[in-house]
Amino acid sequence: MAAVVSSQIVVSSLDLQRKTAAGALGECLGSVKTCQIVPPRVFDTRLRARKCFEGLNSSNSRSRSEFRISSALRTDDGGASMSVQEEIPIPKGSDVDEEDLEGLTKEERLEAVQDAKLALHPERGLLEKPTDLEDRGKEEKHPFAHLHVGQRWREIQGANQWAGLLEPLDEVLRGEIMRYGEFAQVAYDAFDYDTHSHYCGSAKYHKKRLLERVGLLNRGYEVTDYIYATSGHDHPIANFFRRFDFDDTDDWDADEIWDKECNWMGFVAVATDEEEIARLGRRDIVIVWRGTVSKLEWLENLRDYLAPSAFDLQERLGSADIKIEAGFLNVYTSRHEYSAYTKRSAREQVHSALKRLVRRYKDDEMSITVTGHSLGSALAHVCAYDLAENDFHFREEHPRVPVNAIPLTVFSFAGPRVGNDAFKDRMEELGVKVLRLVNKHDRVPKVPGILLNERLEMLEEKAGFLWNWIEKLPWTYTHCGVSLEIDNLDSPFLRKSKDALNAHNLEAYIHLVNGYRGKNKGFEPAIPRDIALINKASDFLRPKHSIPPSWWQEENKGLMRTKEGRWVPRVRDPDDVPMAEDLEHETAVNFSNSS
Repeated sequence: MAAVVSSQIVVSSLDLQRKTAAGALGECLGSVKTCQIVPPRVFDTRLRARKCFEGLNSSNSRSRSEFRISSALRTDDGGASMSVQEEIPIPKGSDVDEEDLEGLTKEERLEAVQDAKLALHPERGLLEKPTDLEDRGKEEKHPFAHLHVGQRWREIQGANQWAGLLEPLDEVLRGEIMRYGEFAQVAYDAFDYDTHSHYCGSAKYHKKRLLERVGLLNRGYEVTDYIYATSGHDHPIANFFRRFDFDDTDDWDADEIWDKECNWMGFVAVATDEEEIARLGRRDIVIVWRGTVSKLEWLENLRDYLAPSAFDLQERLGSADIKIEAGFLNVYTSRHEYSAYTKRSAREQVHSALKRLVRRYKDDEMSITVTGHSLGSALAHVCAYDLAENDFHFREEHPRVPVNAIPLTVFSFAGPRVGNDAFKDRMEELGVKVLRLVNKHDRVPKVPGILLNERLEMLEEKAGFLWNWIEKLPWTYTHCGVSLEIDNLDSPFLRKSKDALNAHNLEAYIHLVNGYRGKNKGFEPAIPRDIALINKASDFLRPKHSIPPSWWQEENKGLMRTKEGRWVPRVRDPDDVPMAEDLEHETAVNFSNSS
């Protein structure tokens, strides 16, 4: 059983000569796929005309329809006029039949058939209805647009430590957690980690189109700054930044590399769309930090000792008591004189961006949100503390008193411990709010400080002298803020696995937040979201969903075919070539591939 939609298509000879027939046909049929280009003589007979649709029928995924030519005539100008019938299969067992579809437009019929499919397979209810990406960008709002934050924004940002919002999880808070999680995911999706690429370690896309290129359409934010980081070569975590072994690579010209000493580590964005600002109840500035791409070896590179933060420049208290894991501190504060991107440290880059944005929007209600996953979560903690300690969350003309502070919040995903007990206490004193999302089976939030950590704080009342001694040890760590524990074993969509990489996966975290109902209250996704995203960089989905593992990659792994039939590395769009501004000399350095 199928619904039939008839269309009359006229393709001019000029279209055929310019080889735009595929676009014309696709537009008429409402399909985003292309079909085989054929010369005018193909349209001489109905049989030959059908060839034009071979590619369309074989690759059409929009509705799984079949296209048939009912008649094909040559036009006076040498083009073709065709009557096309599109058969849209109606799923067996559904309540929809052909009579129900009579009188409906083509789009309405497609919608009805898709709804029938979803009704028959509720487990696929999270899958977005496939649409043309460009049309979706113009017409659809983002998936959280219906969740009005408005006057509740301070509460949602943690003003009351999320009291009463976690059990059960408040629907608006759920949406905001997922939204910031998607921002953190952008830093992975746009990162070039192909070691064969001249731009390995950079962002794949220009900041002006970053969100759209990774699929976050109509978010209402403008990316204003990229953040780059490096690490001192004498520190073990420097291995995280090493992409090429130049000493052993004879055929690789080091001068062609965009930068040998740093990685793209995140971005700064600000809400600029008036409708989104109204929904949020304020103008939001978000600072996003990237974590590790896939491996967890960076944990082994930590020196696992605490170092003084040295951020309390005004010496309002003994800053030597406030300590942060040395590796995180190293990444946040290191510069490299030979790198055009890290002549200023990541810390200085964030300071500059935030100062400029706060000054630009000084008359607006405002919030500052810092987010990240894994190592990115650790850097988000360090960054938020630094900003608060040095009054970057105040407008220049306002007195430095708590009532005038711009709310500063951290949404942490799968983050390790960052500092000692004094660090946690100072974060609280400064009013920095931290909500940590933790998967029960993820081992990263359990380190560093596997043995000496916040669980020993119970000794403070029973044996205060012992706790006072323990908390000053250079290996004693304490988590900050409020935690929300989720469990990947609760989701019926995921494999019953405790695999370390799967349990640490950010897309899985976002999925688990989406379905969290409360402890021992089952799992039910609240917001339509494509479950295929979970397998972007993992093999976590159950096999019945038929989603291949680690499917997020460049087409043909970044290769393109030349006119001569050779496969060569794809040349980046000039707008996406990394560019660094040397602020001291007020010049721009463009690292384009000379080849």
